[in-house]
Amino acid sequence: MDDDIRDRFRGAGRRPDPAFGRPLSRPRPLPPKPVSAPRPLRPVAPSSPTPPPRTQTTALKPTKQSRTRRRRSKKPLLILIIVLLLAGLAAGGYALYGKYVKKPNAPAQSNTNQEPSQTEEPKPTGTIRLIAIGDNLAFESINNAAKKPDGSYDYLPLMADFKPFFDKADIRLCTESTPGGGEGLGVSGYPTFNAPTAWSTSFASLGCNLINLGTNHTNDKGQAAIDAMLKTWDEQKNILAVAGANRSAEEQTKIRYFTVKDIKFAYLSYTTISQKTDGPIHSINKYSNELARLQITEARKNAQLVIVSMNWGIENTAEVKPEQEQIAQTLASLDVDVVIGGGPHIVQPAKVIDGKDGHQTLVWFSLGNFLTSELPVDNLVGGMAIMDFDIATLALTNPKFLPLYMHYEWTPAQKAAGNVNSRTNFKVYPLDLATEALAKSLHNTTVEAQTARITGIITKFAPIKVIKSTEF
Repeated sequence: MDDDIRDRFRGAGRRPDPAFGRPLSRPRPLPPKPVSAPRPLRPVAPSSPTPPPRTQTTALKPTKQSRTRRRRSKKPLLILIIVLLLAGLAAGGYALYGKYVKKPNAPAQSNTNQEPSQTEEPKPTGTIRLIAIGDNLAFESINNAAKKPDGSYDYLPLMADFKPFFDKADIRLCTESTPGGGEGLGVSGYPTFNAPTAWSTSFASLGCNLINLGTNHTNDKGQAAIDAMLKTWDEQKNILAVAGANRSAEEQTKIRYFTVKDIKFAYLSYTTISQKTDGPIHSINKYSNELARLQITEARKNAQLVIVSMNWGIENTAEVKPEQEQIAQTLASLDVDVVIGGGPHIVQPAKVIDGKDGHQTLVWFSLGNFLTSELPVDNLVGGMAIMDFDIATLALTNPKFLPLYMHYEWTPAQKAAGNVNSRTNFKVYPLDLATEALAKSLHNTTVEAQTARITGIITKFAPIKVIKSTEF
């Protein structure tokens, strides 16, 4: 009978408890015994007699003595069975608790075979806006217009209408075409220029933060004026870079880098000619293919975007000369991203030039003049180049051109006499806002006529959008 109960117990261990559905654990199966199949386990009261096992043969009635022995022998086993069942239930419940109930402060289980999860960083978005203006020439009449009653100078009122545009851009490239060496070297206009230090500080007040000094007039007053001008720019705040003129040979070799919105730029400046050729060779960056290739190759390795200013071409002509084309192609082959040109003092076309491996370079051959007092209207209608760099792709997008007009007034008699220093009311306007001013200028032209002329030039080789001031 003990074997029979054990067999039934073993069978119960293999069967699921209907109260829990699936087994809590899977005990190792025992080898079969050569006996009849066990019956299901049923709870038995201690005082109730156990019915005899049913077989295919005739059942025998147990004697009273045998029933007593059976009851005595079954009691310890039943207790053992109950204890084991309770232990199994407790173990199963604990397992379910650990699996389905969150334990506070429980350490996460590590899986050495599982690949570490890598969170993909969000891609940068947005744009960086670059604007650039043309040449700025401190003629005697411009200096007179900026001179205040106390003898100091302030050029900002002559161009203050453009400050809102500067405030909306990230990079504001300005060319100081004539040096601002300070009053100590003598203030003078054409042909040997030198302006007071306010010439530089006024452009800083306008918002210029990328400064081009590589022009044909930069060396007009020699190294002393260059050193003084660079010192002035050193003292200005929020300047990204100054390039084109140098205090030493070592300074000339250094590439100017700056960072905007986590994008690293390199800026270089060259001029093909200089009005004054004496002085140290490092004073200005005289263009050569060898120097440009050396510096731009280094810049390309360390910066994501490369900007170059070029002073080149023939004055007072809208035609791009072969030398300009050749230099532009060289710069494109070196993967320069944008070239800002000046020197002709008149607007010349923009052009997209193919470099290598599908790279393209946007070249503005000349933006004309910004602040000046030259006589022909073609020298007075220039423009602002506007372009955006996509931060995610670094692509140059959305190139636009805002025409501008440099205004002054004088009488017909003063104009006929050529009394240029009698002119007054110097001010730069967006061309679309200059209808009234242009009518007072004695240039015998209109905003519409000048807009059409400039549009035909700037879009000759490239799909540049010519805009009004409200479309900036």
